[in-house]
Amino acid sequence: MVDRNVYLKVLEDKVQQDDVYQAVQAKSKWIDMFVSNQVQIYAFGARYVVTQPKEGLNWKPDLSVHVGRDLTDTFRREVDIAYIDIGAIVDKVYYDIIVEDRFQEALDNPEIRKTVTTQLKQNIAIKAVSDINKALKAVWTNPNFYRVSTTDIAGGEKPNGNWIKVHPDFFDDPNWVLQQLFNTGDAFLEESTDFQKGFCPEKDREGNFLNKGDITNWVKIETNTLDEKEIVVILDNSVNNNLSIGKYAQVFNLSFVELKTRYGRVEKTALPNNVKMLMQDNRVTVLRPRKRDKGFLHKFEPESETNWFFLPSKVYGGMVTCLNYVAWQSTSIGTTAPTKKVLSGGL
Repeated sequence: MVDRNVYLKVLEDKVQQDDVYQAVQAKSKWIDMFVSNQVQIYAFGARYVVTQPKEGLNWKPDLSVHVGRDLTDTFRREVDIAYIDIGAIVDKVYYDIIVEDRFQEALDNPEIRKTVTTQLKQNIAIKAVSDINKALKAVWTNPNFYRVSTTDIAGGEKPNGNWIKVHPDFFDDPNWVLQQLFNTGDAFLEESTDFQKGFCPEKDREGNFLNKGDITNWVKIETNTLDEKEIVVILDNSVNNNLSIGKYAQVFNLSFVELKTRYGRVEKTALPNNVKMLMQDNRVTVLRPRKRDKGFLHKFEPESETNWFFLPSKVYGGMVTCLNYVAWQSTSIGTTAPTKKVLSGGL
């Protein structure tokens, strides 16, 4: 039998929190989007730091550590860096319960104790995964992270933004959908400013925007995706099903097979906000948990003889808005429906 307080002390250890986040990553559909490189955690949140940005971004912070009487004995150090602040998408306390009888069994039996501990961490991880998945889709389909395209996609014009509004009828044609995806993927490989929002304007040390609070003036820079295998395609279930069966075809849809073999990843899910398709550089989405110095908190409730275990959790998540990504939204407002045959335009 293990002492009750000793076991509780073990659960309070930071390693238990780390195990939960590892379980979250293992269970998450978007495991490869958990990145730690270039993401720095500060008191106010998380920051994605990009060194040596492309031409067009004029920001060289002075990191000089010594200032002399004149320029000849001043050690100056200016570095080409830029950053994007990443907010918290999950900030809550997760909990699970263990009835006292089961808890006593765990104290008496090492095998039961191992099972109870594992189950406690997995239950928390399942809840966290659900919250992260919902929060990610909310971020991906938030038009505030995009530039709205104002060109006539239905008329065959190329987009000038990465939030593309399309009449619902277009998504019924697998050929048009695949053409949009293939053409956009090709465009990702060329340096341009078409499929990004850019960097937010520079802030001063107090966090105030240097252009008098106007955060609409995002700085666009030329960027490109390195390889087709670096591209992620996310389809709403309705579009994915149309592509899978080929709504207007009686034969197997070979183009859909090509879509899955050409790009690094093709996923399906239920997308909110009438967004039907997403394509992004695999570096666009950033997820990073904020680590604490403790694991589970415990409280015993005598009235119900229940042990409550709490795990405060904060996960930062967002989009690196200077890289390539695009969303297609289904809407009849301000868009043109296709005629008898869907137009082949776009890109």
